[in-house]
Amino acid sequence: MLAARITLPHFSVSSPINLRKSVGEPASGGPPRSASRALILASANEALISLLSRSTISGLEAETQFRPIDTLLLGLQLNYVHSRYDSFVYTTPDLSPLLGLRAGTIPPASGCASSLAAGSYTVDCSRRQMYQSPEWTVAANIQKTFDLSSGGSIVPEIRSRYESARWMSDSFLPVTLVGGDARTDATLTYNAPRSVWNVTLYVNNLADRNAVANVFPNDIYPIFSAVPATLRPPRTFGVRGRVNF
Repeated sequence: MLAARITLPHFSVSSPINLRKSVGEPASGGPPRSASRALILASANEALISLLSRSTISGLEAETQFRPIDTLLLGLQLNYVHSRYDSFVYTTPDLSPLLGLRAGTIPPASGCASSLAAGSYTVDCSRRQMYQSPEWTVAANIQKTFDLSSGGSIVPEIRSRYESARWMSDSFLPVTLVGGDARTDATLTYNAPRSVWNVTLYVNNLADRNAVANVFPNDIYPIFSAVPATLRPPRTFGVRGRVNF
């Protein structure tokens, strides 16, 4: 048996984006006072910015499931997304004079094209790929059912998912670009006769791969070049059960 679903290309325009950044004094052990003042002023300026970022998204989604025999299920999902900012332009102050440096010494915390005039950078990220939007996502699964003489069954399943390279921040700094990554999960389920109850052993992120979930570039990069990031969960395993009444 073969089942398939295909979604034709679709288009949409994003809603306005409001930039909101907190403003406050640095914690103890933070950057020097002059840099702190620069950070506060940059954040205060960006907190006042409300920009309309227009984007176009098109894509194709396909999904199929196939049972070559009754006890074997194969699945495949394919998702292609072409997403680009049609217009994404904003201004941010030049921090160089605040630190006693020549104007333009410190670039904006962005990997996009920029120009300096009247103490502010105009940053243009138009035509960039939207962040957190991989072009390709591919997922596959295989499930096999082993029927037992008692009337129960044992069902192992493996699922894998791949996402292509993507930007993790709308700053588009090179350090926020991550490569493609894949993740594989596995389960082993025992179903009692008449499906009265079942118990499942699971292992997520079977290969224990490190994958970036988010990055948080600071307002005065590259003065402070450290870029914090969070990772997706490492290999985890456990047991879950279900009772049907």
